[in-house]
Amino acid sequence: MAVQSSGVAPSRVAILTDSAACVPPALAQEYGIEIVPFQLIWDGEVYLDGQGLTPAEFYRRFRASSTYPTTATPTLGQFIAAFQRAAEHAEGVVGIFVSEALTSTVRLARQAAQELNIPVYILDSRNGATTEGFIALAAARAARRGASLEEVVAVAGPAASGWACSLPWKCWSTCVAAGASVGRPRSSARACASSPC
Repeated sequence: MAVQSSGVAPSRVAILTDSAACVPPALAQEYGIEIVPFQLIWDGEVYLDGQGLTPAEFYRRFRASSTYPTTATPTLGQFIAAFQRAAEHAEGVVGIFVSEALTSTVRLARQAAQELNIPVYILDSRNGATTEGFIALAAARAARRGASLEEVVAVAGPAASGWACSLPWKCWSTCVAAGASVGRPRSSARACASSPC
């Protein structure tokens, strides 16, 4: 999913993540995070996560349906296209993806990264859902401050090792408002734990 410009000068380092990270569209827009959507397959129809089927529509259909959807990782073509979009306005790319222990997403991202002529770092977040999203957000904030590729990786890598929890969707805005920072996992956990999610 391409992210529209927020009017702020693009970062030297582009951040990619997948839709399993549950990064709210407003934050993806604000920080220029490129989201590569998972596929949702339901009764032979293929939807891209976050596109074409709203959460409200999904749950309405889920309650009424006698069949259940399945998911599939983004395709290699989706990854290549996302990396190429990122490369148009950046000197390097950091890709932060759902745990390799759960899907083939990291492997496909590594394959796609070989198509680029700029430096790319692929990070296995070792997580999924909002925990993965917080790691992507920390990397994007560092990139926005003008950090180099190595500096962004230095923020995101330890963050992936330091988090071992996941938060419900509704906690996102509350935790961000409470000052949660992936670079400080313990203090962030306290801030989120004290938030009325």
